Amino acid sequence: NFFEKRPFMWATHVWNMFDFAADARNQGGEPGMNHKGLVTFDRKTKKDSFYLYKAYWNKKDPFVYIAGKRFVYRKKANQEITVHSNRSEVSLYHNGQLVDTKKQEGKPVFKFKVSLVDGENKFEVRSGALTDNAVICKTNEPHPEYVVQKVDTKNWM
Repeated sequence: NFFEKRPFMWATHVWNMFDFAADARNQGGEPGMNHKGLVTFDRKTKKDSFYLYKAYWNKKDPFVYIAGKRFVYRKKANQEITVHSNRSEVSLYHNGQLVDTKKQEGKPVFKFKVSLVDGENKFEVRSGALTDNAVICKTNEPHPEYVVQKVDTKNWM
């Protein structure tokens, strides 16, 4: 990890905990909003980055979390499922079948290669009694809400 390789770095800080309003900003699909927070503007959705920080910084609250679960509709069959956890070992299941069990190797990030089947794919990660779930749908076409709309991104800069 970045900080293990640089012991002279004595602190880490989050840029911003929550998304925030930024009047002159016209980027990221929502004018007037900066989406660099670990949690959404309305404080309702903790983003993948929130759980990555939690995995690195919080050793007292054991958890497992499947990243990318808000990216539900995917066209490519071959995918990499990422799990953030502060546990030493996690197992990923795809439609009830064990994909693999992985041990933590220095970073609290676990990556699994999977092949999606057409339609709904149910994933569950387990570590002891801890679980997290995600549903990913394989589609034949890119989902319209994931296609970046070309807009004028000029702002005050």
